[in-house]
Amino acid sequence: MKGQSLVDYLKSVAERDSGAIAALGRSLMFEPGTYAPAFPVLESLVGSCSEEERRRVYLISGLWSRYGRRHDGNAQSLASAMKQLARQSESVAARFSVLLDADMDELSHRLRQAVALIGGAGIAIDWGSLYDDLRWWGHPDKNVQQRWARQFYSSPDGLVVSANQDTKNFI
Repeated sequence: MKGQSLVDYLKSVAERDSGAIAALGRSLMFEPGTYAPAFPVLESLVGSCSEEERRRVYLISGLWSRYGRRHDGNAQSLASAMKQLARQSESVAARFSVLLDADMDELSHRLRQAVALIGGAGIAIDWGSLYDDLRWWGHPDKNVQQRWARQFYSSPDGLVVSANQDTKNFI
């Protein structure tokens, strides 16, 4: 399943069944794919999927229903959204670093924290892209984590800086 297909499906569910969306939001209090009231909403989509993909669908659906459905503005990648938040708080860079280092077991918890920060700031996330990125999170080459790190730590003019380094030293 492609990420945008999932987002389109969630939007159609939200238009006709607010209770189903509420169940998806509540599912975030549990491990992805284990909250029974969310089963009627998503099991028809994930019935033939791997357990890993099933968990990913439940995680993104819960996050979208809780934090994303109200923000349809200029959608950004998660890394770009975190970078925007980091301009306001130094602790965001540390949180982002922990997220990048998360293994598959820690990912849902770390992602919930990051998305809660982003959603609380009213920043729109590109949910389809996020879902697609998570498909490759556990790859040994860590291509997704590297791409996210480049998006987060790169300055607008292309110079790569650390979270604590002053860009004036490069100009």
